[in-house]
Amino acid sequence: MRKIILFACILVFACKTKKETTSVETKTEVLPENTDDNIVKFEEETIPSEILVQLESNIKIEDIEKIFADFDLKVKKMVSKNLNIYNMIYDTSKIDGSQLIMKLQATKGVIVAEFNQKINLRNE
Repeated sequence: MRKIILFACILVFACKTKKETTSVETKTEVLPENTDDNIVKFEEETIPSEILVQLESNIKIEDIEKIFADFDLKVKKMVSKNLNIYNMIYDTSKIDGSQLIMKLQATKGVIVAEFNQKINLRNE
């Protein structure tokens, strides 16, 4: 008899806990409907000869510049000191941007290399 009561108590407790968990998991937030007034629209344009490069914290940007000196890869501006991100420029007559990005991505210590893009709000 004790086993049945104990089992019943465990079952009731388990069901109660499950209901509480389920009610929390199924809670939803109602968001406003998307309209032209509340959607921000962007237009992206690649900036010729500019590449964003993120390096591991132990890598110096000067070392990357030395490795890619044949392509005149140089720092234009530090974008983020904490994340080690640089906006770099290169000579487009010496290498195609896609090829340079592939070479950068294959370089030890480079986390990300991608074209820099200009972002403009569209007037619509």
